[in-house]
Amino acid sequence: MLMTIAMLCNNLLHAQSLLNKKVNVTSGSIAASNLLNSISSQGNFNFSYSSDLIPQGKTVTLNGDSKTVKQVLDAVFEGKYQYKERGNYIIIQDGDAYTISGYVVDRNTGEKISYASVYENQQLASTLTNEQGYFKLKLKDKEQYPTAAISVSKGMYADTLMYLKTGFDQTLTVPIAPKDYILDSIVVHPQVEKNWLASLFISSKQRFQAMNIGSYIAKRPVQTSFVPGLGTHGRLGAQVVNKFSLNILGGYTAGANGVEIGGLFNIDKGNVRYVQVGGIFNVVGGSVAGVQIGGLYNSTLDSLKGVQISGLSGMARGKLEGVQLSGLVNYAAAGAKGVQAGGIGNISAAKIQGVQIGGIYNFADSISGVQISGIGNISGGETEGIQASGIFNYAKDLKGTQIGIFNIADTSTGYSLGLVNVVIKNGYHKLSIYTNEVLNTNVAVKTGTKKLYSILTAGAHIEKDKKAYGFALGLGKEIPIYKRFAMNTEITSGIIYTGDWRETASLIHIVPELNYRLNQYLSIHAGPSLAVYYQNATGHVEGYKASIPGYNTLPYSTYGSVWIGWQAGIDIF
Repeated sequence: MLMTIAMLCNNLLHAQSLLNKKVNVTSGSIAASNLLNSISSQGNFNFSYSSDLIPQGKTVTLNGDSKTVKQVLDAVFEGKYQYKERGNYIIIQDGDAYTISGYVVDRNTGEKISYASVYENQQLASTLTNEQGYFKLKLKDKEQYPTAAISVSKGMYADTLMYLKTGFDQTLTVPIAPKDYILDSIVVHPQVEKNWLASLFISSKQRFQAMNIGSYIAKRPVQTSFVPGLGTHGRLGAQVVNKFSLNILGGYTAGANGVEIGGLFNIDKGNVRYVQVGGIFNVVGGSVAGVQIGGLYNSTLDSLKGVQISGLSGMARGKLEGVQLSGLVNYAAAGAKGVQAGGIGNISAAKIQGVQIGGIYNFADSISGVQISGIGNISGGETEGIQASGIFNYAKDLKGTQIGIFNIADTSTGYSLGLVNVVIKNGYHKLSIYTNEVLNTNVAVKTGTKKLYSILTAGAHIEKDKKAYGFALGLGKEIPIYKRFAMNTEITSGIIYTGDWRETASLIHIVPELNYRLNQYLSIHAGPSLAVYYQNATGHVEGYKASIPGYNTLPYSTYGSVWIGWQAGIDIF
């Protein structure tokens, strides 16, 4: 025991001797680095310090005299730093910095806990325990923060908070208690860490932090980062909401309440307000209210209220209220109230109240507004408004208007305008065989509803040396009169071929017909017609009709005429 005490005293005396050695200094101004070299030579020892502790060009002015090494160091560093002696070295350290280190253990078993989050709330300093449960947390600003609030968090364990005195290194063991869980209803919130794109840029340590301290959120006015985890808020950057955020390459924060700019990308766990701009992409785990611009891609895992502009594709998993623009495809999982415009198409998995404009297609669960596309529109539910496409439209329950070549609806109380209009359940489907004063044999397909149906017809005049062929499109409407009687008003427009395609005639037929239903599948119809005819023909082709209709007409121009005709036939179905 006495031997041990003697050795400790000897070491203490040796440690004090370096700092208490007397050295001679020259009166006047001298470069700080030269002064340190001089006193280390006089004292026969060495200094160890970080070069950034002495600013380049720093000078010190001293009165020439014999001084202790510590007095000289205080003059050089203005008393800001600490000095420690190790052997023949004096180690100069930032006097404002200190470390909290130790182990995190299970309170019940004493087992060391790996990947627990240890962080200081005020300074936003954080670390994770290693696989052996060890941590080391570097802190500073002991004057500004006289107490350090150290929190320890780990999934499946209760959070632990300690208040420690600051200004000196401390080593401790922190026991944390497992949580007692009562199985109850589970609420699942969107997690940006599980997004496929965001996960490529979030490290495993950052994921552990998210699991451990997801409920801890701080607010700061400004942050700058180079990549996720390397910035002014360090590893706790993902737990901070900022008013202004600048991410040189990319950032991973808790949210933005102002302006966020990323050279390549922005990843936010929570909500974004006002403006977010990412060179390549933005992924937001909460909602967006404002303007979100991504060079290629935007993903909002909750609602979007404002404007989302994407070079390729934009997505909102919550409801969209505003405008969604992209070069390729837009997606709104909970419906949209506003405008979706995509170079290829738009998808709304719920009702859209507004406008969808797609270069190729649009899809919506239901519509109250307008769908416009180059090829096709699909509405899986009730459709109020307009579907207009270059080729086809489909609506499960049409209460508005369809405009396209092919229009299909399960049920309809609206209007379909196109070449073929099919209403599956309550539609108007007729195959009509009829004759008139122009062509003695005609077949027409009529599809749509009684309110408005389309007519596609083809006919021929079957008579030796008086051939003629006709093709026409039209619209019709059936008005019930009494029991089995109805009135059908139809208008068709088409061409009449009489042997020379260069001299085809045009014919418009307006026909009001009385229709009588014989049974469920058959009806007969007949009525007068008004014909408007035009043909700029220069001659007669042998074997074909020489004149249409074949009796006197009333001319309205050199090549045009009108007449009163007739039509009669039978409808099947």
